[in-house]
Amino acid sequence: MSEHPSDSDYSATYDDRHSGGGKSTPPGKFKFSDKNSDEYKRRRERNNIAVKKSRIKSKEKAEETQRRVNELKEENERLEAKIQTLSKELVVLKELFLEHARNGPGGGGGGGQGGGPAQAGGGGGSSGDAA
Repeated sequence: MSEHPSDSDYSATYDDRHSGGGKSTPPGKFKFSDKNSDEYKRRRERNNIAVKKSRIKSKEKAEETQRRVNELKEENERLEAKIQTLSKELVVLKELFLEHARNGPGGGGGGGQGGGPAQAGGGGGSSGDAA
């Protein structure tokens, strides 16, 4: 018997948990039969206000979420564009590096540091843009 509490044990537990606070009437104590009563009208008005407030809050949360989605989409587009730019730059730099490696240090058609990179940079940049 101690394993399975009786119905009275459940109701006592329910009453203990839900008593006090004065925020709501326990089930069965408030009757809706008198819909013209002041108490009923007051409760309905309070409920209507709470529902409106809840709907407004829900709508604001949905709008804020949509704003955040839009911001993230814009940021994603910017980052994708940056990836494209950096990828193109990487191709150009790889070409420069490979050209320098083939010609060896101090070699390459232009004499020293000034000729190689400027010549390759100017040619590599325009060919990279055209491709």
